[in-house]
Amino acid sequence: MVRKSQLGFTLIEILVVMAILAILSAIGIGSFQSSQQKARDSERKSSFKQIGIALETYYNDYSQYPTGSGGDIYGCGVDGIEACTWGSSFNDDKGTVYMVELPDDQRVGRSFYYE
Repeated sequence: MVRKSQLGFTLIEILVVMAILAILSAIGIGSFQSSQQKARDSERKSSFKQIGIALETYYNDYSQYPTGSGGDIYGCGVDGIEACTWGSSFNDDKGTVYMVELPDDQRVGRSFYYE
């Protein structure tokens, strides 16, 4: 008697492969989300360092730090008493630019707070 060769895969083989792929994709998604969080944290640290350098430069020019109220940095504008809003330029009344753009936190509706 001649046996036919089996063509294709059994249901069990397909289910095993699908289970392995599901496990691998779950591991990949978890590590991807973790790396995204680390990248956002790294960007925030960099922003804090840049803000610190800008504030120290302002201190070197005026021998005091700019005032803060309600989370905004005051010391911008023509008269030097306007608020420097997050996302705009941090400059004084003499035209010195301390930061081209004060960074915003990347999450919607959130910004850094200066006091």
